Amino acid sequence: MNQLSILSTEQLPAGERMAQWAHCISLYAGQTSAVVRQSEQSSVEPYNPRGFRGRLEFGDLGDLHICRMMASPHRYRRTFRDTDTHAGSSWTLVLQEGGVSHFEQGGNSVMLVPNQFALIDVNQSLEVTSSKGCEQIIIPLEGQRFSLGGPGRLYHLQAEEGLPRMLRSMLNDALAQYSSLSYRASRSVGDALLGVLESAIEQCCSGEDKEKTKPSLMAMIQACIEENLHDPSLNAENIARCLNWSSRSLHRHFQNYFGCTFGDYVWQRRLSRCAEQMLDVSQFNRSITEIAFGVGFSSSSHFSRSFKEAFGMT
Repeated sequence: MNQLSILSTEQLPAGERMAQWAHCISLYAGQTSAVVRQSEQSSVEPYNPRGFRGRLEFGDLGDLHICRMMASPHRYRRTFRDTDTHAGSSWTLVLQEGGVSHFEQGGNSVMLVPNQFALIDVNQSLEVTSSKGCEQIIIPLEGQRFSLGGPGRLYHLQAEEGLPRMLRSMLNDALAQYSSLSYRASRSVGDALLGVLESAIEQCCSGEDKEKTKPSLMAMIQACIEENLHDPSLNAENIARCLNWSSRSLHRHFQNYFGCTFGDYVWQRRLSRCAEQMLDVSQFNRSITEIAFGVGFSSSSHFSRSFKEAFGMT
């Protein structure tokens, strides 16, 4: 019978914990090849270094590698020294199980809330911010062939119904029952998962799910929010007016796509932006209040309460 391998930050040397954790994500979650690992430069920046916790549970189902990752609030960055060593695309599927994660790659961005998938090109530079921590199921798809767009493009699909929902249920069941599967059974489960996964991706990227995912539409909304995040008066009515929509339509699309309210999304992005700037060495000459006001907070006390609630620190 199989057993999931488990690795946590407590097992890593204290002085090198974050560097080792970034390496473990690449090796055990992403199954990154040795050639690509020699070229990559990855880092994890915890929002609370003293309280950071991370855990990986991983194993193989035949040809399918599966990993559950749980981590405290952090930002993950991955770049490459030599782009020639990883030409072409290599895809990884990420299912958000807990928390909220903001992915940025190739000028595109995707915000994942629980029960949503992202398909990312791991041969391109990537930044992921999980300002409240995260729980994710990660499936490397190296060697799988998909008819997708150019490198660096992010794909986003929800798992509320249809094939994505089936895939989400199957992934969770596979992890929960992993230890009871024989070698032969685990290979059969892996083959079944790959079949459903390939069909779900083809359906999403062929345009059959266009009405549900609305990637270009929501990208415009996100871009409009990012451009106006510094404005304390930013609200749904302002954004709807910019897009010539009704605020009711905007709220409906937001709830359907992100699974949260407009206000919750803006609050999350402001806190994430603050945390990012506080970790940026080029911003060290600015006070915390100055940074907070620069991303749209209008009250230092409100910011302090919100930041402590989100990250457990001030």
